[in-house]
Amino acid sequence: GIAEFGADHVLLATGAPWRSDGAGRTRLTPIPGFAGAALTPDDIMDGADVARSVVIYDDDHYYMANALAADLAAKGHAVHLVTPMPSLSAWMGHTLEQPRMLAEMKAAGVRMYPNSVATSWSGEGLAVSRGDTGEALPTIAAATLVAVGTRLPDTRLGEALTARGLSYRTIGDAECPGVIQGAVYSGHRHARELLGTEPKDRIFRRERPTLFL
Repeated sequence: GIAEFGADHVLLATGAPWRSDGAGRTRLTPIPGFAGAALTPDDIMDGADVARSVVIYDDDHYYMANALAADLAAKGHAVHLVTPMPSLSAWMGHTLEQPRMLAEMKAAGVRMYPNSVATSWSGEGLAVSRGDTGEALPTIAAATLVAVGTRLPDTRLGEALTARGLSYRTIGDAECPGVIQGAVYSGHRHARELLGTEPKDRIFRRERPTLFL
């Protein structure tokens, strides 16, 4: 094990599993009916059974929900993609990917529900309301619910090492859940710090543009 190895430095990259209880960027508390019933992106990628009709609730707002929607639609599922934001995958508006993504969803036959806040899951459908006025909307019928919300760092190994009096540092999603670029940067930064090559002021050499006015 780690203790027996006797390493001078221990870095833990244990990741951050997706939550299934409905908590996300716009809601920090669980949504009634989600816990124990909703699948997560981890479950889907592990091959969990998905009924023909599936609703994906996206409170992450980047690529994961629409990527799952496209994959499930290609496999013949009737997919409903729901988000509390005024537009789907809102963060893609900053990366110029949103128009292409929306066209792909439409071409795949994915039903899209922006500005729709999930209020509960009954096992047969997702109850939703308008994100701006709170007005109740028709229940979205589906047999499978997929929650794409927030993630929690996996701290079990770190807690076990702490109990044995061993020091360590967490990196990547175990330190702060984010996109893959953030995880790669975190690992690279910690390696530079261990090697003593990380700039103390965090200022990196870069090309400076010159303006000719």
